[in-house]
Amino acid sequence: MDNYAGIDVSLECSSVCVVDGQGKIVREAKVASEPEALIAWFSALEVPLARIGLEAGPLSQWLFAGLQASGLAVELLETRHVRDAFKAMPGPRILLFCHGMQVFNAGISKRHGMAQLNLFIL
Repeated sequence: MDNYAGIDVSLECSSVCVVDGQGKIVREAKVASEPEALIAWFSALEVPLARIGLEAGPLSQWLFAGLQASGLAVELLETRHVRDAFKAMPGPRILLFCHGMQVFNAGISKRHGMAQLNLFIL
């Protein structure tokens, strides 16, 4: 069964939620908003992940680059698509984000433009 993770990025700590293919919460945590801390958390998870998603934003791009470089299946999602998906679903933001990853996997949402991300990495 596929598992999906969503990261709600904040300045100091990010909220991470993992759900299974049926939408059941597998794990939730607050993790330091640093690539190394998130990589360590996902490595210790011992649950295979189909995809990890972050909503596009200034700090998200740095985290995305670090997570992707470590080999994790991470996606940077367009802010407006995430916002529109949240409008249709009631519940806590991080749980909605995890379910949003299931929506993304179904092909309903879109990836963030990577050309813009490359400007920040250079």
